[in-house]
Amino acid sequence: MTSPRAEDTSSGFSGLFILGAIGLGAALMFFLDPDSGKRRRDLVREKYANSRIALQDATEAAVHTAAERTSRAIKRTQQFVASGETKPDETGA
Repeated sequence: MTSPRAEDTSSGFSGLFILGAIGLGAALMFFLDPDSGKRRRDLVREKYANSRIALQDATEAAVHTAAERTSRAIKRTQQFVASGETKPDETGA
């Protein structure tokens, strides 16, 4: 005899599986529709390409900014070491 808790878990899993299968079937029907499916697929492909380009641009900008900040920090550190001061300049200039 199984506990009631074990039965709840298995029925929850099968319910989730059924919902997933229904969702997958609806998505397939939506994209494979003979009348409008090609237009929908093209739209999704275009949005994916645009998003990929935007993400790539944002990543490149973030890397460039990080490289500039690192370069400035290295330069300030080298100037501090070369000056022989005992306390770093905290102005950030």
